Amino acid sequence: MGVRLVDLSPQHVVPYLSTQLGYRIQKLDGCVVEGGEVASLRVGVVGREVELVEGEDRFPRYGPLVEYGQATRRLRAGVKRGKGI
Repeated sequence: MGVRLVDLSPQHVVPYLSTQLGYRIQKLDGCVVEGGEVASLRVGVVGREVELVEGEDRFPRYGPLVEYGQATRRLRAGVKRGKGI
């Protein structure tokens, strides 16, 4: 059975992504491209707090974006913390 997350907080999701996240580059014709052939590719993970507001006509409140570089540090195209996505 797969790993089950306790919740969606960064303290649980980021360690999970750091071992499970992957990517594949594929052309429209289905040919797979090696990651090193796309030097400009960057893969990153960001998150933010969202506060739900009561009422159908109210929009949620969003906190600032937070980069989680540790989630992609093992990936060739992974964005390291502070390097920007």
